[in-house]
Amino acid sequence: MDIKYLGHSSFLIKTKTARIVTDPFDPEMVGIKFPKTEADIVTVSHQHKDHNNIKAVQSPDSSLKPLIIDMPGEFEKLGVRIFGFQTFHDKTKGSERGENIMYKFEIEGTSVLHCGDLGIIPEESFLETIGEVDILMIPVGGFYTIDAEEAVSLVKKIEPSIVIPMHY
Repeated sequence: MDIKYLGHSSFLIKTKTARIVTDPFDPEMVGIKFPKTEADIVTVSHQHKDHNNIKAVQSPDSSLKPLIIDMPGEFEKLGVRIFGFQTFHDKTKGSERGENIMYKFEIEGTSVLHCGDLGIIPEESFLETIGEVDILMIPVGGFYTIDAEEAVSLVKKIEPSIVIPMHY
């Protein structure tokens, strides 16, 4: 598996069978160019312009469109299992910025958790539902998401092997 940081909270995850893009962003909103990218699967953590620019992602097969996942649930495509977990984008249960979806990918024996715009530290029971995580993609910027100190607290609870900070 290869993971390439595209900027903001967007990543390209390449496996032997699939390409996944998380949270494609609008370059005008983020201030950096979104690279030309192809994917079989696109996940959107929430419907804000800095996370839902799905039109910027093309399919490797021009006759097909990428699978767009923008809701909680269980999904599977090309050997990739995806689990979407509903969370909040703020500390007031979504009353300020709405909901957020964390996506867990099970790929080639490795689990990757993309936190999106997580705004609150989930409870232990919620983290138990998510299960083991090998690679954690976690926001650290504060204000719109959890901050660096809160991210450290969450990392200690999840105990992944690899931590990739984002959204800073």
